[in-house]
Amino acid sequence: MRRKAAVICINYKTENATKRFISSLKNCISSNFIDIFIADNSPPSDRYDFGKFGPDCQVFQYQDNPGYFGAAQRILECPKFFLEKYDWVIVANNDIEFRDERFLYRLFQFSPSEYGVLAPSIIDGFSGRDSNPFMRTRPQPGKMRRLKILFSNPLLCQAYHFLSLFKEMILSLAVKNSQNLEREEDIYAAHGAFMIFSRAYFANGLDFSHGSFLFGEEVTVAERCRITGLRIHYKPSLRVHHIGKHTMGRFYSRHVLIWKKDSSKYIYETWFRSKEKEG
Repeated sequence: MRRKAAVICINYKTENATKRFISSLKNCISSNFIDIFIADNSPPSDRYDFGKFGPDCQVFQYQDNPGYFGAAQRILECPKFFLEKYDWVIVANNDIEFRDERFLYRLFQFSPSEYGVLAPSIIDGFSGRDSNPFMRTRPQPGKMRRLKILFSNPLLCQAYHFLSLFKEMILSLAVKNSQNLEREEDIYAAHGAFMIFSRAYFANGLDFSHGSFLFGEEVTVAERCRITGLRIHYKPSLRVHHIGKHTMGRFYSRHVLIWKKDSSKYIYETWFRSKEKEG
């Protein structure tokens, strides 16, 4: 039976990035093996006709902007999306670039019944580092509670962001002299910029629903896989490039600070609070 994958890309007022995403995808992967779904969360004044890329590229416009996983979930629920057709469903930021012509060939070597989610190598365009594994092990409830408190304060949240940027800058200098052993392994959570969901993930009744507008999707997916016994596996032989990771800049906007606060609260109270009480 011929294998097939669906690629869901989320666009918000970044037409050029989405066009680069589609072009790099089509240059590397035969359209016979993929269907492309663009969730366009942009307002009408910022929309582009991505349908020009061909009949295998379907566009869904959401004027109310349901967010990252919110848009992916709407496509999943759309009658035009036939989930049973696909062995793998990819959800991706639009600032991802494909450079490996054998990407899909490599993906189809893996059994969609063996894993819940695959975490590819995501090469950061700023540091050159691999963003996966995102989390090797499950964080302690106490740590997630502290993060909730930290992100509830705009000044502390911004300071944490500055420290993260500084840490990444230091690591980007070190990565040139390091050796990536590329050891595949089961991990707790995959980076949300590019996640590969198997047929088994959906067969277990899981979806993309997430209780906050943005951020924290990785943990929600990780917890659902953990509870259902599905594996999240790091596969460095699958490689994409994240060329626009730092579009949010050095300073978080007021909206981003609110989303960080809401997400950290949702993650802690949904997945970790009860465990901390038990402890």
